[in-house]
Amino acid sequence: MNRKILNNLRAHILETFNVDMSKKNIESLEELIDYIDDEVTGRYFSDTGTPNSAYWKPDNNWHVKMSGKVLVDRMKEETWETWLDVGCGDNKYKPYFGDKVTGIDPYNDHADIKVSCLDFEPPHQYDIVTAMGSVNFGDRAKIQAEVEKCVSFCKPGGKLFWRFNPGITHDDPQNMAFWVDFFEWSEGLVYEFADLYNCTVDDFGWDNPETHPTRIRYGPRHYSEWTKK
Repeated sequence: MNRKILNNLRAHILETFNVDMSKKNIESLEELIDYIDDEVTGRYFSDTGTPNSAYWKPDNNWHVKMSGKVLVDRMKEETWETWLDVGCGDNKYKPYFGDKVTGIDPYNDHADIKVSCLDFEPPHQYDIVTAMGSVNFGDRAKIQAEVEKCVSFCKPGGKLFWRFNPGITHDDPQNMAFWVDFFEWSEGLVYEFADLYNCTVDDFGWDNPETHPTRIRYGPRHYSEWTKK
């Protein structure tokens, strides 16, 4: 192996992505990209207070029109027993409903189980499954696999609630969010995936930020409700 090229590549990755490859054994280009992607995405959801730390903050998505705190008020009026929050972040639904809610998240220590959607093996199916902005990262194949997994978590007749990014990205290369691979959701894809995985779309619209300055700056998200057949 050419050590000059290897060391130059490691230095470039460290400078560009702030990812140290000196002790990492990578066997393929795909593995290299996946490793850097996981590091960059994890940093996007971190809260280190450094210039390259997260754009994501838990309160950004809490005060919106269709989901967040609004969903808490709605679920207090519904009949259900189990709720899985995929990519739960700070696990904000948990304080309202206690152990009826299970939050999973690969990056956040507030999760009940620190695991990704694709790696999670549930003990049972759930009445409610939420993915509020967590199924937004990667190419179509990854997104489709995550949608399929989320639907598998849900009981037949259960409800799924989603918040999707319509392709809004960050344009500052000095921030790690610049390298996050945001999937470009559309209304057509929402209906296509729902039909593919045997669900009906009960609602689709824009989850407007209304009063939150960060969300006003970066724009609204798609919101959708599905019922699993």
